[in-house]
Parts: sequence; structure tokens; C-alpha cells
Amino acid sequence: QLIQKKSNDYYGYLASQNPTHSFLTSTITPSINHSIHITKPDHLLVSDIHLIKALLLAQINLTQYAHHEFTQSSFVGSKDNILQYAFMISLIQDYHRLITIGQALLKTNHPTIEQNLIGQFAYPLAYKNEVNFYTKQLNLNPYLVWSLMRQESSFRPAVISPAKAVGLMQIIPETAHTIAFKLEEKNFHHEHLKNPAINIQFGTWYLKQRLDE
Repeated sequence: QLIQKKSNDYYGYLASQNPTHSFLTSTITPSINHSIHITKPDHLLVSDIHLIKALLLAQINLTQYAHHEFTQSSFVGSKDNILQYAFMISLIQDYHRLITIGQALLKTNHPTIEQNLIGQFAYPLAYKNEVNFYTKQLNLNPYLVWSLMRQESSFRPAVISPAKAVGLMQIIPETAHTIAFKLEEKNFHHEHLKNPAINIQFGTWYLKQRLDE
């Protein structure tokens, strides 16, 4: 009920569980358990050459190329096994599409998929390694960052807003250049904001500065 009514309250609840961040509070207990992770289904059917390439590329972290191969596969048009489909798009880090699937499943109350899994589709812990790395450095609650990314960009790393804000955490290029100077990041170009790791690094640093004011 919580995730159906208010899109980001679940992240807010998780963030409030960190007692070092008193600015976030909630009395609502969600039913989704994020200790469960989207894992490879027992019988992932792989017969398409593009899908095979996508799996191999994703395993060596070439997700951009994996995404291209996946979109060329016949698997995209066939969603008979929604768990296999969700696993693949999670693997290639297409979190925006994963959210779309999760939201659709929430509306239809899918009879064969656990609510915990549907919650993970609708509210993925996207770019988990990067988020955990930078939030730990800055003593930020990672769930706050996931909530902001979901709200601001729906986890689309290359999205540009009408105000020219770029990427996952929607950073204005002028602000990004200031951040790059502060972080002593040389040779920075605003196109680098489309890189998830850089966007998260800059965005978490900026968020920390604003919270500490």
C-alpha cells in the first residue's frame, strides 16, 4: 500500500533507519524486504546470439554494449517469463525499464511473483557499488541518494532536463565544474556527467554540502 500511494516513501523509510540522520523520520513500516536481491533465475533460457553476447558483456561490466546487444535480441519482445526479463534488464543496468515493469506489476497484483521481488523491480538499489562507496565516504544514507535518483532521473544516466541538468542526480553543468574544481578533478567535461560513477560522486558530494549548511 505504501509503495502504491507514495512513490519514494519506501526509500525514505529505509533512510530513516540510520539513526545518524535525524532529518529523516517515518512511522510507516513497509512490507518489502530488500535483503532479497534480484538473482539469475534457475532456468534462464539463452538461445539468442544477441542475448548471449549481452550476458557476457554484462559480466565484464561493459553494460553499454550489453544493453545494445540486449535490445537487438528477440528476448525484448517476449515477456513470457517476467523474472527472466527483469533479471536481464537488471544485469545490463537498465533500471528505468525495471521500474516500469515494477510499477505495472504493482497495479496488476501479479499472482505468481512475490511482493518482495516486485518491490525490488519498482525500487531498485541501482548502481549499488557506486552509491555505497561514495555515501560511506561522506557519511550519507544511501537510501536518500537512491530516492533522489529515482525521483530526479528515474535512473536514466544520460537524461537531460529542460533546465540542462544532466544524469542520474540531475546536476547543472556549471555546478559540476565547481564541484570538479573542489574535488581537484582535472580535465572534467560536462559530458562526463552521463557516466554513472562520476554523476554519483559529484551528486553525493554536492548533497553533503547542502545538508551540512
